[in-house]
Amino acid sequence: ISADQAGTAVVDIKRGTVSAFPTVSSIAGSNPPTLGSGSPPSQQIHKDLTLSGGWGSTAISANDQIQFYLTSVTSCTRLNITLNVSIP
Repeated sequence: ISADQAGTAVVDIKRGTVSAFPTVSSIAGSNPPTLGSGSPPSQQIHKDLTLSGGWGSTAISANDQIQFYLTSVTSCTRLNITLNVSIP
């Protein structure tokens, strides 16, 4: 997660199927992508490559929808979220 300036932000990532739209479920669990969660308390970029802390099923299938919900933010006006996806 990166931002246009130092701040804090929490983004929940949700997944759903086209056939079940608009129903979606969080895949981030209790550890959503968070900017400014450590030291320093305000950050411009944060990287976390471990899906720990309650991440649910992270499998994504063809035609699934991925939705991003900004649950809190301070100071930032633009955010970038990068997901690394691997195909087995």
